[in-house]
Amino acid sequence: MSLLGSSGFRGIFGQDLTPDIVVKICWAFASLDKNSVVIGWDTRLTSPLLALHAAVGVISAKSVAKLAGLMPTPALAYVSKRADAGIMITASHNPPEYNGVKLFNPDTSSLTPEQYQVVEQRLSHPLSFDWKELKHVDFSNDLLEDYKTALLKERTLLPKPIAIDPGGGAMCKIAANALKQLGATVHAINDEPDGLFKARSSEPSPEALQLLSEYVRGNSLYCGFAFDGDGDRVVVVDEKGTYVPPDSLIAAYASYVIKKSSNKVVVVNLDTSYCVDKAVEEAGGSVVRTKVGDVFIAEKLKQVKGVFGAEPCGAWIHPDFSLCPDGLLSTIRLLSALDELDVSMSEFVSRYKPGIMLREKVRCENKLKKAAMEKITSRLEDMDYVKKETIDGVWMRFKDYSWLLVRPSGTEPYIRVTVEAGDSERANSLLRNAMEIVRTAVEAYKA
Repeated sequence: MSLLGSSGFRGIFGQDLTPDIVVKICWAFASLDKNSVVIGWDTRLTSPLLALHAAVGVISAKSVAKLAGLMPTPALAYVSKRADAGIMITASHNPPEYNGVKLFNPDTSSLTPEQYQVVEQRLSHPLSFDWKELKHVDFSNDLLEDYKTALLKERTLLPKPIAIDPGGGAMCKIAANALKQLGATVHAINDEPDGLFKARSSEPSPEALQLLSEYVRGNSLYCGFAFDGDGDRVVVVDEKGTYVPPDSLIAAYASYVIKKSSNKVVVVNLDTSYCVDKAVEEAGGSVVRTKVGDVFIAEKLKQVKGVFGAEPCGAWIHPDFSLCPDGLLSTIRLLSALDELDVSMSEFVSRYKPGIMLREKVRCENKLKKAAMEKITSRLEDMDYVKKETIDGVWMRFKDYSWLLVRPSGTEPYIRVTVEAGDSERANSLLRNAMEIVRTAVEAYKA
């Protein structure tokens, strides 16, 4: 079983992901001409142990290992500039029995799939080293201060009362301290590191935010922010404790930033609501879509020199600061926008409503996917679209901003269909037409 996914190497500790495997991964990575590597870790119980094994792998590759301590993933990415690369021990929003190894370039971006494949291929090589050439381990506790210092250069915030919920994850203490120093009045819940995520799940899903919502509502606060386990995602509740739809939030912030910037390009993934396109185009900008995954958002931002990139999961990238999604920086910049516009969170997003989004899937064996998708793509050409992308399946947008996405699952024997439209009649019509095309194509190639 391969541990490699779009966000690095990840698996259940002790079963899929063992300390020995972490040594080998980090040796393979550091041996790619990395003279020094920064290592950080999240609050999971197994993370300090795996960070030490990561250091063993790094020094075995004749590289200096800089142990930077417990920190959020965006902090590790940011301080990777102080070395030739970065290693983060985290499984992000996965349950506590999972852990992983995420690798970073010195420009703060995560490794691309192609770069990860090079590392994975090296795992088949025998781990060998000369003890006389082993490098040393630096305990670099000052590196987190670099990240904090950079955050504190952001615009001073008004002293409005807000709540934050790090969920026992890597943003504990760091987020509250930074926001207070910038001027906000901060109420923090679940702000003690907890490697078992007992207070709530490490993924800040709407179901996990009941306590935050009640706290904001009960204390008449301005709004609330919840981070995932490693701090690269953030989700929001408004002044009423109501969960803010992530697509609406992206649309509102993208519109705001486009109006202030000479750069007018925003990058989102293929699964993002059309309300973002509408907001950005009304503000005088343009939207570029790419594959699902923050690594693809970062790569596209570099290619098109975009001003902002985001995914509905809460991963927002601000390329003037870093190419890694950053929940705390996003919180700071959202609050700054609200201060400047003098609006509440609900007012900020009120204009931007996602449409009706429907999803279906058709079973298709992996060996048939390529041929089926070729036939599907050909049939979809008959539809009256105004914009098309083929970077991950087929995405089409129509004159009324409705869209459809047909893509083969990368992990399961299915072809998935997603549509969005302004009303249920249009959404169901799009889904019905797309499903007929997909089913016909799959049936044609069945034995």
